[in-house]
Amino acid sequence: MKIQSDLMREHERWEKSPPACGSTGPKVTVCFFVDLPEQEDRKDILSIHVTGRKRDPLAEGLITEELLEATDGFSGAELEQVVIDGLFSAFAEGKVPLRGEHLLAAARKTVPLSTTMEQQIDALRKWSVGRAMQASISRRVEQTNGSTRQRLVLP
Repeated sequence: MKIQSDLMREHERWEKSPPACGSTGPKVTVCFFVDLPEQEDRKDILSIHVTGRKRDPLAEGLITEELLEATDGFSGAELEQVVIDGLFSAFAEGKVPLRGEHLLAAARKTVPLSTTMEQQIDALRKWSVGRAMQASISRRVEQTNGSTRQRLVLP
């Protein structure tokens, strides 16, 4: 038995998703909703980007609880940019080793898309309910300042 796998394209505009999204039939199409990373996910993403730039996030104590709180609502790309900006700051100080304060300063000066596009992200979250499989391991629905955030909680 041969299984054919198709990689679904990323849709920047949810209203342009395929009509078969979520339907089943001879060719099963599944739409996944990937929300912004939660705290543990942000820690992993930051670790990947710090490690990818030949730094040790554990030994250098770069990824702190304060940094994880400051990056709430950041996308993976924004987290990568925090690491890049932090490295530029360290280099500008005279090639000093990257420190947590560099990353924290970079995070604090960043305005994430979750702030500038809050209404669109909230609409996408609402649209995904019942239409897309939640890609997060855990999902819950919480109301914060009028926005809805979903996570499916698995046992």
